[in-house]
Amino acid sequence: MPVFTGYSMLKKAEVFPTNGQKTNTNIYVMRHAERVDNLFENWISNCSSADGKYVRYDSNMPISLPKREGSIESFRFDSPLTNIGAFESSLIGESLALAGVNIRHAYSSPALRCVQTCHNVFRGAGINDVSIKIEPGLFEWVSLYAGIYPSFMTQEELVNAGFFINKNYQPLYSYDLLKTLLDETSEQYYQRGYDVVNKILKEVSENGGGDILLLGHGSTLDICSRQLIGSKPRDGDVIGRLLYEVPYCGMIKLQQLNNQWKIVDNDVPGISHSSNKGFDYNILHNFY
Repeated sequence: MPVFTGYSMLKKAEVFPTNGQKTNTNIYVMRHAERVDNLFENWISNCSSADGKYVRYDSNMPISLPKREGSIESFRFDSPLTNIGAFESSLIGESLALAGVNIRHAYSSPALRCVQTCHNVFRGAGINDVSIKIEPGLFEWVSLYAGIYPSFMTQEELVNAGFFINKNYQPLYSYDLLKTLLDETSEQYYQRGYDVVNKILKEVSENGGGDILLLGHGSTLDICSRQLIGSKPRDGDVIGRLLYEVPYCGMIKLQQLNNQWKIVDNDVPGISHSSNKGFDYNILHNFY
């Protein structure tokens, strides 16, 4: 997987070096880290013991799952991170700290993989005084779920699982409002991202500014930046192709230069690692 600093579907003219008159707020938009369900097919069935308990069968799976209402089935559309996913997101946090980035505001999609990524970014960066604000408006394109609305962990469940959640945050998009978007068009999805970013910028400005981390999905990088930089929303068929262009922990940086938001050179390097197939020792018995 190549090192990620931008993404190829952006025109070069839309990416700028960091110079000119700047504000005291930068926006870092990031995709979540490696998720269990994309790596392990049928993991829920294969991880369920006879009495319904979670039992991992690969060392890259989490040792345990956070407690939430329902059985292991409640994770089917709300996958956790792999152990490598937790580690790679902590490495991004380390890089943020080394680059001198001082995240003061964090907003996350309600998807567990996004909350876990944000949590581990903070661990890697040594940030322990910034709470995570859950913004359902940052969830990915709802139409991708073919009419099945995912269930998310409640704020209380997330807090009990050890995540530093801001329980006083009032999101722009409530869970109930998100449920009405099962037939969301691509235009509506772009507008949702634009509305959320503007709401966040207003809130951050009223609280003294500072760098912002938006933790979402592969398409979030475009959804939350496209109209902010003055470009038109893309066609719906592009969103699917865009997902393959943004690797786990892909990140862009937005900066306001001369009163115009731009995607600028990122001061945080991307992360690359090789794929690794699981090992079955029986190959030594069966290999000829």
